[in-house]
Amino acid sequence: AGEEEDEMRLLEADLSIDCDSDRYQSFFGLNVFLTIVTQLIPLMYFVILYRVRHLLHPPSKRSAHAQLRDRQRREQEQELKPISFLFTHYDLGWWYFEVIESYRRVAFISLLALIPDKTLAAFVGIFMSFTSTSFYREAAPYHLASNNVLATVANQQLSFTYLSALLLRVTTYGDDAVGGSTLLAVNVAIIPCSIAASWAEQKKQSKGEEIKRKFYEKLKHAEAEDKK
Repeated sequence: AGEEEDEMRLLEADLSIDCDSDRYQSFFGLNVFLTIVTQLIPLMYFVILYRVRHLLHPPSKRSAHAQLRDRQRREQEQELKPISFLFTHYDLGWWYFEVIESYRRVAFISLLALIPDKTLAAFVGIFMSFTSTSFYREAAPYHLASNNVLATVANQQLSFTYLSALLLRVTTYGDDAVGGSTLLAVNVAIIPCSIAASWAEQKKQSKGEEIKRKFYEKLKHAEAEDKK
């Protein structure tokens, strides 16, 4: 944003920059162009994934064993290997989630910074992080349950961080040693909580992976028998 000073438009963040100069206008135009290009990348991801959606998620209600076979085929499909980084971490039904996740990150990193009123930005951040927490907890888009737990806890941490930012702006919270220490302790405490939750979930997941491994072995044996 620019501000008037002696009939000149100067950049508010750096008053040595003239917003009407050719150099600034060139930079501004290039910045707009690059912003548009980068925001189109997730849409390109979606187009690529949509074209092979029949391989990513077979359109039918299938049993748990059938879904395991579908996942195994998806992992072995040669056509999907170049784009596997876009879907391999997600459940079959969430093959497009990388697109949603990309724009969610953009919203946290960029959109909040564009809100002039930082108190309002803190409110919006709290709302977004609470919404993300509920989504990860209920939708569970990741294939590994431990990833869903970690994503939920991480967004809970974001909620507290934005709440702390709001309190810092509208109250004297954090001005004294006690308030600052409390803020630091709560943020640091989330780390071992995340590790403990992930560890517990990982143990549960390991048992499930062992069951899947045995099932895959039986499936390979059955396929070998069918070829005879």
